Amino acid sequence: RYFDIKVTEDDGKLIRHFTSLTPQKTFNPAAPMIELDIQRYGLSTPKGMSFLRVWGVSIQEIRQATQNYVNKNISIELGMSPGLPLADPKQAGLVARGIIRQPFGNWQGTEQSLDFMITAGYGSNVEPKNIVLQWSAGQKMSVALFFSLQRAFPDWKITIDISDNLVTSYDNNGFYNSLTQLAQQLNMLSKSIINKPNYAGVEMTTTPGEIRVWDGSTVKPPTQLRFVDLVGQPTWIEAAKVMVKLVMRADIQVGDYIRMPAGALAVTTAASYAQYRNQSAFTGDMMVIDVRLVGNSRQPDGNSWVTILEAIPV
Repeated sequence: RYFDIKVTEDDGKLIRHFTSLTPQKTFNPAAPMIELDIQRYGLSTPKGMSFLRVWGVSIQEIRQATQNYVNKNISIELGMSPGLPLADPKQAGLVARGIIRQPFGNWQGTEQSLDFMITAGYGSNVEPKNIVLQWSAGQKMSVALFFSLQRAFPDWKITIDISDNLVTSYDNNGFYNSLTQLAQQLNMLSKSIINKPNYAGVEMTTTPGEIRVWDGSTVKPPTQLRFVDLVGQPTWIEAAKVMVKLVMRADIQVGDYIRMPAGALAVTTAASYAQYRNQSAFTGDMMVIDVRLVGNSRQPDGNSWVTILEAIPV
């Protein structure tokens, strides 16, 4: 199980480094134990902050948690290290880059830990990003949105894959404190322009160093999942939504497409209209709408170092 966590100042100066590897890039059995719950989701329906806990820190570090870590930058890499026959180190990589909003320590007997509550740093009412959208009549939403995001986030990569039919007959300008506010407004506006039952609207998410905008109108080449990537059977959790649990990996983002492995069995639940489900309906390509990375670096069972995807058929 691979992890590499760096806490830095705004100028890039390293404050703290937690990793599962030695300086020679081999597995370190004395590495600290970590627990984490990293959220990736569409910003029009946010789900809250990500969580990281590091065990085995000193009392001094717990005492100085607020002074040392509040509002500092953090980057988290996860995946699998080379070694086990089915481990794929090419799937490891950067999964989160954000800001530590709440650092705090816990001490119970001989157990000492340091907790971090992390946000992506894309603005809030308290710390606004001053996003200005200038969307003129007759202009494509993709064009107006690109220049708006480029001005507000000049160091981020902007990827926009939305329909060219998103055009209004009137000027639609706005000021937003955060990407969440902008995403909610764009989702509502896009669904009012393309008024179709199967159109989900414009969605937005952040990945490390990138802002991604899509509406499902452009299908990208899917990531082929292998049977050995699965941790248990995929499950229909709603009438048109699948949950897939995989070995921890960093290469699948919200808005990506996945292709299920041939012969994978689909489990149904009471809420998923099981009588209409069959194996052929489960195969094919699906769009990822939610990614959650959950792990405990020392818990021995395979269920404790996983990436959980929610996806819809396309």
